[in-house]
Order: sequence, then structure tokens, then C-alpha cells
Amino acid sequence: MKSRILVVDDESMIRSMLRQVLESDGYEVYEASDGMAAQNIYREEPFDVIITDLAMPERNGLEVIDEVTRSFPHVKIIAMSANASGGGGVDLASARNKGAHRTFPKPFGMGDLKSAVKALLA
Repeated sequence: MKSRILVVDDESMIRSMLRQVLESDGYEVYEASDGMAAQNIYREEPFDVIITDLAMPERNGLEVIDEVTRSFPHVKIIAMSANASGGGGVDLASARNKGAHRTFPKPFGMGDLKSAVKALLA
């Protein structure tokens, strides 16, 4: 059975790029445009990995991480942010403290992301 990944980002181009890269590695990939949409999806479908941006409308990535780690502790989480140093409390250090297994500042290399996903699923 294919591993299932949910990509959460308010930028459609980033979601599409990540989907293509991950699907080329054989993963089943779903997309959500913000934290609220993600919540609706992951409550209905089980996922192995959730890759979430931190700065998004509706519910930000930190709220996604809080919810997932409470309700679905087996799911691995990768957080990403263009504002890696912070701003409004949405930063990669906060994501790690809340339970993200890996974090990436944007932009990042697709090879690094693919390696992180593979390691988390091993």
C-alpha cells in the first residue's frame, strides 16, 4: 500500500510542485489550501505524513501541528516556512517544540525533502 501524504500550503504552485515530486516517488499525495481545509481532510482520511506551511489563513501550521499531534500521534509532521526566523509566533523553532519531526526554511531542496519523507516513513 502506498504511503499517504497531505501537503498543506496556501500557495497552489508550491502544493502542485510538492505533489509532483512526491508522486514521482510513489506516494499518494493530497492537498489542502489552508489549515481549516487540512483539518477537514485529515479527520476523514488517515495519513502517514503531513507537510505543512506555517503561515496560512484560517488556521496556521502551528494550529495544524497541535491538532495532529493530539488526535493522530502516529502521523509524522514536516513544517516549512519562508519566514524561518519568526514573526507573529509562526516559526520553525515553535513548530519543532509543538511536535514537528522535521522543519525546512523555504526555499529548500527537493532532495532534502524527499530524504526526510523517506526517513520518517522508514
